[in-house]
Amino acid sequence: MTAKYKEQVFSLMVGQWRSLEEFDKWVERNRGMRSFARRMGLDPERARAMVEDARKAHADIDSGKATALEPITDPYKRLYNYKHTLHYEQGGKCKGCNEVFKLGNMTIDHILPRSRGGTDDPSNLQLLCARCNSSKGDRTQEEWIEWLKEKGRR
Repeated sequence: MTAKYKEQVFSLMVGQWRSLEEFDKWVERNRGMRSFARRMGLDPERARAMVEDARKAHADIDSGKATALEPITDPYKRLYNYKHTLHYEQGGKCKGCNEVFKLGNMTIDHILPRSRGGTDDPSNLQLLCARCNSSKGDRTQEEWIEWLKEKGRR
């Protein structure tokens, strides 16, 4: 994970909420930040440290010591819109079987699964049809392609 990506996640933590109170409510709803850390591909300890840094930044903003960042939308909430972009970039084709599908029949897939350290970074996302996505499981893209070749499906 790059330093730039970590910086973007931190900016998200500071820029998505307008006050320390709103931020603390969000942290409380996320109970220790485990799901957020997993979704963003962060080590839970690193996520906790980022939360503390974000709390300090929010406190500085609330006290007038710093200026607020421009509001940032959680990238996870923008995945639906990114699905359109991927569909266009891939020419409507599934990255597994290369068949053309309507957008509604495609699913967003992680090239390197989150369970194996992948993130929601756009460079780690692709569209697969439901059949290909279920057959890929938690394999990496390379492992899955090799598996498809062994089965004679590619």
